[in-house]
Amino acid sequence: MAGDKANISINRRSFGKISGSFITITKRNANDPNITIISEGAETALSLQQAGIKGNIIASAGISNLTNYSPFPGE
Repeated sequence: MAGDKANISINRRSFGKISGSFITITKRNANDPNITIISEGAETALSLQQAGIKGNIIASAGISNLTNYSPFPGE
C-alpha cells in the first residue's frame, strides 16, 4: 500500500546533535530575492533548489526542529 513504511528491522538512525540542526542547501546571491525558505527535510529543500527557486534554502533536521530556527542578521 502506498505511504506505508518499509518492512525492515533497522530503523533510520541519526548520529550527532539533531535538535536545533539545519542544513544550508543554497545561499542567496546579491541579485536573488531576500527570502529564506525552511523545509522539513533535505529532500524537499533539494527539490526547491532543482526547481530553480532563488534565495536562502535551508533544511530542518526534522519537523520538530522548525521552531528552533534562529534567523541570521538581515533575514
